[in-house]
Amino acid sequence: MKPLVIELSDRNVALARDGEVLVSAPSAVFDGSSADAPGTNAWHALRRQPRSISSRHMRAVITQSTAELSAVRASALVSAELSQHLAKYPSRPNESVWIAVPVQADAAGLGMVLGIAQGLGLTVEGFVDAAAVAVSALTTGRSALVLELGWHHAAVTAVDSGGQA
Repeated sequence: MKPLVIELSDRNVALARDGEVLVSAPSAVFDGSSADAPGTNAWHALRRQPRSISSRHMRAVITQSTAELSAVRASALVSAELSQHLAKYPSRPNESVWIAVPVQADAAGLGMVLGIAQGLGLTVEGFVDAAAVAVSALTTGRSALVLELGWHHAAVTAVDSGGQA
């Protein structure tokens, strides 16, 4: 059985299975300070209600940068956001899950993401760098530079596929 792949970044959350993207949504959610449920997609209201919307929760969890959000608050928003997507596209029985993360993810952040995923009942097989996933989809067998543009970060990753995709 092919795995469920979840990509987490500060710009986007995506779920894919069997070569099909199930959902790809901007990672902007209501933060719970308004009448809207925390973790609910808020892309449509970003300009009208900027103070009640979080777009930094994913980065705060992945990098454990808690300058703007507490780790507990950020992880609660990430959990709620993922829960919303998984309600529409649940993990199948005995399905493994791989999580693609941006280059700035650190060990503490991966631990936090693992805890959130396990709390949602997911069996996480492992993590993979999102840049490596992007290059493997190209199947060029050559080296590539992958440019990551997030809401709150930008990065370039050099990937050498060594003749294998």
